[in-house]
Formats: sequence, structure tokens, C-alpha cells
Amino acid sequence: MTATVLLSGVAQPDKIDELKALLERCLVETRAYPGFISINIYEDIESPGSFVFYEKWETIKAYEAYLTWRTSQGIMEKIGNLLTSPPDIRYYNLLDI
Repeated sequence: MTATVLLSGVAQPDKIDELKALLERCLVETRAYPGFISINIYEDIESPGSFVFYEKWETIKAYEAYLTWRTSQGIMEKIGNLLTSPPDIRYYNLLDI
């Protein structure tokens, strides 16, 4: 069963464009990572700089491996430095109801 990952975070007001540029550069590698299915990133219309990442992965383990890889590259630290607080990451399964 696939895993849905919702990651939310708020960029520092003067770092919004820098965060968007960093994400754009990283997404090519993200989309090529084993276990990746899809990603959509949403920005709150009424609160610019507030983002939600809606991701699909083959498994939670695949996402966790990806997150470990990104952390070892220093990307997670760079992203963290652009946010007002650490991102919130949650895992979901689609219910068949």
C-alpha cells in the first residue's frame, strides 16, 4: 500500500523566494528517487510562505530513506534555516471506505 506524506512548514517572510528556488532545484532528484510516486506543493493563498507538501511514496520506508539521504546532503538543514520552525511531517494511508 502506498504512503501519503503531508509535510507542512512556514518560511521566514524574507526567505520565501529562496525556499522556492531551493525546492525547485531539489525536485529533479526527488522525482528520480527510488520509491517516489508524486509530489504537489501548495502555498496558502491567505498566508504566503505557508506550505503543504502532498507526497506519495511506495512505502514509508522509502520516504524515510529519502529523508535520511536529504539530511546527509545538508538539504534538510538548509530548508530548516529558511523556516520559522521545524517542518511537521505526517504519514497517511488511504482508507478504502
